[in-house]
Amino acid sequence: MATIAPLNPTHPTVLLNWAGRSVTEDLSGFVISATYTESLRKSKAGRDKVSLVLSNKNRIFCNAWYPQQGDTLKPGIAWTDRVTGRQKIWRWGAFTIDDIRFRFGPDEVVIGATATGASSDKMEQKQSRAWENISLRKLCDLLGKEAGMSCTFTGEDVIVLRVEQRNESSRELLTRLAGSFGLEIAMKDKAMFVGTPDMATLTVDMANRAAVKSADIVAQSHRTTAQAVVVEYYDPEKKEVMTYSTGSVTDDKHTQRYYDADVGSMDEAKRFAQSKMTDKRRAESRLVLLNTPVAAGQKIVLSNAGKLPANWRVEEQTTSVSTSNWQASIKMSKGK
Repeated sequence: MATIAPLNPTHPTVLLNWAGRSVTEDLSGFVISATYTESLRKSKAGRDKVSLVLSNKNRIFCNAWYPQQGDTLKPGIAWTDRVTGRQKIWRWGAFTIDDIRFRFGPDEVVIGATATGASSDKMEQKQSRAWENISLRKLCDLLGKEAGMSCTFTGEDVIVLRVEQRNESSRELLTRLAGSFGLEIAMKDKAMFVGTPDMATLTVDMANRAAVKSADIVAQSHRTTAQAVVVEYYDPEKKEVMTYSTGSVTDDKHTQRYYDADVGSMDEAKRFAQSKMTDKRRAESRLVLLNTPVAAGQKIVLSNAGKLPANWRVEEQTTSVSTSNWQASIKMSKGK
């Protein structure tokens, strides 16, 4: 378990590799800020994104350095710990520029880029097809290979009687399966991650204001809690409509009903219902850390927090870098 300590960075440097060429020094005087967002949530196939804000003094990006959509951007951060003198680097991966905006007054250009690039295009192609008696791991591997992506599967693997892709993209299919089986999916560069990643736990000392800038912790919340979930589905073996329910079915106000769930057996209906109960019980809290690398899916333990829940999980994090420091804005849910 890793405990957060202030990194004491000297002025962090935004590292930039643009279209296969290192431009860190060339653009150092133009970088205003860099932002990196990643998420790992159930029912979503999230893709990492970066945003780069550059000073457009002398209108150089309108002419000689005009940015090109489709270029590959590989950003990151480098810093030196002023206490230990050690240099450290945090690279964010490869991204494809898909959004370019110009501002005037002040003169700036905002570069937006998304992970996976050409792989993303293949993931977005709509098609219709079906698989029978296929495991989730095998299906994720197959969809990943079609898009030129590796697949790391750490979730619970099950055999699904029939999976249909209904005039939808592979990413839409994966998102639907994630919702049905309670899996997290993230796409980074040319890699796809399915399930909960294995990474070091961060212990955050809530009394340490050098590391913790702010926090908004939801200690208890029942506003969105479903007391029961009811799933109706067609069983192809029994050739009849079946019903599975979990929780206390008392009234429609506190019961979530699903009539078109993508399941075909009692086991699949049970997993689907349990994932929906879990989703409804999650209330997001927010935490802002200074000068701290954080990853989506990472476990966080709060210390010096009194009777507040101690165990949390990062659902989404956005790291923003300026010339003096960086901060990570974290959305997190209660962990086990």
